Amino acid sequence: DFLKADCNICLAHIDFLKDMSSRLGSKVKIVILVYGKNSEKIKQLLNNEAINWPVLFVGKRFDVLDAYDVSVFPTYIILNPDLTIGMAPAPMADENLEKELNRLMFNWERKKNGHR
Repeated sequence: DFLKADCNICLAHIDFLKDMSSRLGSKVKIVILVYGKNSEKIKQLLNNEAINWPVLFVGKRFDVLDAYDVSVFPTYIILNPDLTIGMAPAPMADENLEKELNRLMFNWERKKNGHR
């Protein structure tokens, strides 16, 4: 999840990610990359919500955003277990993100087991 420190929609999506994470459990690992200078709001929210996902504060580094072609916030990217990109951009957390995750996980398992 690429989000911007002052983006209220980004912060609202944390609840969707939290619910999705509780349903999918250890099958999914969420990592948040925060763009912007004001990280205190994000830190406070994550502490209040008792969220222990890795959070990387990238400041104003455009190279990180450019590497994943991020131009709007929030932007979701799904990585496969081998850390290749499974989908970029992925749907919003409040739309079909969980459905796409499940589809990609199913396809990954089929591929791993020798199915096409």
